[in-house]
Amino acid sequence: MFTEGEGLVEKSVGPGFRRYQKKNPRHISTPLRHLALRLENLHLTRIFSALSSLLLIFTLLSFYWDYTGREEQRTVNAWQLLASQAPGNSGKKEALEYLNRKGESLIGIDLSSHLDANPNSSGPYFYNLKLEDATLENSALEKAVILSSEFINTNVTHADLSSISVSRSNFVEFKASGANLSNSSFTSSELVSAKFMGANLNDSLFFKTDLRDTDFAHSEVKRANFHKVNLSGSNLFLAKFHDTKLRDVSLVNANLEFTDLKRAMLVNVDFTEDESSLYDEKTCSILQKAFDWQHAVRDEAIACGERIPPTTSSTPDFNNKTLTDEDFSYGLLDRKEFIGSNLTNSNFDFARLKRAKFNDADLANVSFIAANLSEASFTDSNLVNAEFYEADLSGAYFLRVDFTEDPATLYDEKTCEKLRDSFNWHLAIRDEELACGKSIPSFPVLPLDD
Repeated sequence: MFTEGEGLVEKSVGPGFRRYQKKNPRHISTPLRHLALRLENLHLTRIFSALSSLLLIFTLLSFYWDYTGREEQRTVNAWQLLASQAPGNSGKKEALEYLNRKGESLIGIDLSSHLDANPNSSGPYFYNLKLEDATLENSALEKAVILSSEFINTNVTHADLSSISVSRSNFVEFKASGANLSNSSFTSSELVSAKFMGANLNDSLFFKTDLRDTDFAHSEVKRANFHKVNLSGSNLFLAKFHDTKLRDVSLVNANLEFTDLKRAMLVNVDFTEDESSLYDEKTCSILQKAFDWQHAVRDEAIACGERIPPTTSSTPDFNNKTLTDEDFSYGLLDRKEFIGSNLTNSNFDFARLKRAKFNDADLANVSFIAANLSEASFTDSNLVNAEFYEADLSGAYFLRVDFTEDPATLYDEKTCEKLRDSFNWHLAIRDEELACGKSIPSFPVLPLDD
């Protein structure tokens, strides 16, 4: 029973207060509160509470250890994939990108090991490869094919990148000092501010490529081909551009100091910022800072008071002609024919005469010092007192050639001495009398045209 006052209170609070009592523990009935407090004070309850916290910690740690283990295993798998000898991509793109993101050192990796077993197979293939701040020093990427990729601030110092093919890619701040890039090709790509100091770029190709502010100092760029390339602001200090073709190229503000331009070809090269002209009054002074600039084939407008060497396309037919005392030095005369011509006392020093034909020609007293005569033919020619010092005779043809003034013989004791002064003389096709202690290669009787 309750008193009249308590009844009035109970009736006055209404159902809302009762719902509040259910939600607020302070309004739980006194016996239930006492039971909850007693359970809370029990040691067993406290132990279970502590154990639940420990279980949560162990769960979090197990998740971390599992994640770490998986990442370590993924890293191991990525390295194993890069070390595999499978050609093409084979997941190597993803492995490279993953290891680079993880900050793994990529120094010395070999992605061309499969070429050891099969040199004729293709190299690794990368499409849309993205590497930023990667270090690939002393790595091997021989014959790699790289398409639509980004190498930002990537370091390939002293790496083997020979015969790589790069197309539609961005190689900004590319560091390739001392790297081997021989026979490489870069097409429709960007290499702004690239570093090629001391690199080997022999026989390389650059087509429609941006090479602004690139550093080629002390590099070897022999027999390379630059076509529709921007080299403005580049540093060519002491670089060797022997036999290199520069066509439709910008050299505005480029440093040509001590650049070796021996037998280089400069066609439609832009030296000035004036859009209406390729050359101005300063062009000759810029060009004359280079070594052997006067021995480069160049436009008439930049003859700069010196003779321009002859080329195959600029010279007429020389068969059965009298061309005594002519100067063909430093000429680019590959495949040129001088059959049956009189060339006595002429000068072919440092000329390029690959597969040229001197059959039945009079070459008495002709100088071929340091000329490239690979696969040239001298069959039935007169070479009395001709000079071949340091000329390249690999694959040249010396059949029934007269080296002596003695009408009774074609050769004498001095002939072998003269041949030995040249390079690769033992690789020349020659008569048995000119064996000179070396075996004679077995080749076709006459060089074949391509």
